[in-house]
Amino acid sequence: MKKTLLFLLIATFSVSVFGQMVQQVPDYKLKKSHAVKDDVYHLTNQMSTKAFGDTLWQNDFSNASDWVISNETSDNQNWVISTSTDPSIGYNTGPITSTTAANGYALFDSDAVGTTAGTQNAHITTASPLDFTGVSGIAITFQQRYRRWQTTVVSVGISTDGTTWTYIPVNVGVPMSTAIVDDINLNLSTYCANQPQVWIRFNYQGNWDYAWMIDDIYVIEAADNEILIEKSWATFSYRAGFYSMMPRRQVQPIITYKTAIFNNGNNDQTNIDLGIEVFKGTELMHTLGSTGVHAQLNSLLRDTIWGDTSFTTIFEPELDMRADYSIVYTVTQAETDQMPLDNIDTLHFSVVDSVLARDTRRTTYTGPARYTDGVDGDFIGVRGYVPYSDTVASISCWITSNSLEGGSIIGRLYEVTSTDYVPVLETNMYDLDSTDLGGWLTLPYITDGVSELTADDAFYIWGIETYWQTVDPNGGIYVGADNAGPHEYNYSSSLRLGTDWYYIDQVPMCRLNFKYVTPESVGTLNTNNLNVAQNFPNPANNNTEISYSLKTSENVSLTVTDITGKAVASINLGKQNDGKHNYSLNTSNFESGIYFYTLTAGNNSKNMKMTVVK
Repeated sequence: MKKTLLFLLIATFSVSVFGQMVQQVPDYKLKKSHAVKDDVYHLTNQMSTKAFGDTLWQNDFSNASDWVISNETSDNQNWVISTSTDPSIGYNTGPITSTTAANGYALFDSDAVGTTAGTQNAHITTASPLDFTGVSGIAITFQQRYRRWQTTVVSVGISTDGTTWTYIPVNVGVPMSTAIVDDINLNLSTYCANQPQVWIRFNYQGNWDYAWMIDDIYVIEAADNEILIEKSWATFSYRAGFYSMMPRRQVQPIITYKTAIFNNGNNDQTNIDLGIEVFKGTELMHTLGSTGVHAQLNSLLRDTIWGDTSFTTIFEPELDMRADYSIVYTVTQAETDQMPLDNIDTLHFSVVDSVLARDTRRTTYTGPARYTDGVDGDFIGVRGYVPYSDTVASISCWITSNSLEGGSIIGRLYEVTSTDYVPVLETNMYDLDSTDLGGWLTLPYITDGVSELTADDAFYIWGIETYWQTVDPNGGIYVGADNAGPHEYNYSSSLRLGTDWYYIDQVPMCRLNFKYVTPESVGTLNTNNLNVAQNFPNPANNNTEISYSLKTSENVSLTVTDITGKAVASINLGKQNDGKHNYSLNTSNFESGIYFYTLTAGNNSKNMKMTVVK
């Protein structure tokens, strides 16, 4: 817990400084760009198209006469019913992959008109009204493929007289230039329940943009009681954000949990609570509840529930122990939820040997060349917290398939100080060839025996500097990126254009690799009554923690010797009860070098090696 408190103090200062030095990159700086053929697009939810209740009406666009197409502007760009599989649709957004795409789908290709398109405002509307007499709850679901660039608004429109329309925006918050493939599920009860005549339309408003595709529409009876989790987050240390992988010598505690929920049912829901479980593999390690029960969430409203993270409920993964972890969020309410599967969400992370990473999956791509100000020498990377001094070895980045063969990159590492970004390490310049595209590329840092050792409790930025303009000014070098994970982007991403630093709404797929040191034994060392874990951090600087456990109560002592066998510390820890114990060894007066420590409990003892670096 002492170390956790230090995290909080240091990180609070560093984060406040970082916030003063960076700003979010404005949308207008992003260039319109081709999609990457090997991108894996984010599935924003996993609900089936047929969500709940009886089907009231369905349509798969196999009959064009079911629809009326109209346009309120003069740009001559309209919806069409298409069966095209051309990957160039919507400036390489690609065709929809819906269940019945082969027999037709609705397409608005905003890009097809070009830069002179001007304002676009087009509809595709049901030709005949639908009768919902006696139906108190109504929802619509449909499959889609969508990608935006500018301030486009896409909506579902509802009318009960064919003249006056109410528009419900969808795809709100989708990042720029990111294609999504998912199912939309909207509760329409407020707008058309018990109505004898209801027209439905899909509306596209904007300027020159990408595309929206729709297929396999179902209008169904909506659930009365239905809360769903839209997204969940977990934060390691204080505002250090989420990590998908942490080195076993850089383990950090989970400080906050939260989840965003939506009442997608017809009825108000009461006594809403959140339960959180942390598993190591299949073993339950930790449980906690919310900060308090939410008395009520009205129909079609959203809220955020926080986990109870008082100091007594903080969970920290085991030190020096490789393992896969999962965090399971479960939302409950007083009413019986009719779709309980979407009340559960799970995040995954791992403690590994030597990799510090944030990205959870590849959903898009990024790089300085995607921005209007991007030129040779600009930088894209990841920001992260390194709690313990350790030795950095290399950087790995996913280089996308649309990067320019013949372009060059330099890996860089910066330390975030109170006033600046200080260059710490760099790699040699590396020229990309065709075998580097569409996969991970690892570059070793140039080391000198000193600079590669990180500071304790420090923030760093790692990534690549890109050079492409002398090869092809219209090209670029890009890395995969994650804009779907549980990230706080202002603490996780970094973009440098010239001398100006920004954060972006995605996490570049760049990972920091520390020097792998094979431990005497991975995990806990067992000797009869005495179990001893490797000291942490190792290498140590001013302090290191020795964790041990006893099966029975014993007198415990600790002796530390240098490499010549000379005793440099001898500590009598006294009578210790059975169970787990931690001892913080002060190494501030130790010289740099290799040491051995012996922990003795009764008739049992264990010798371990440690390193001290100043």
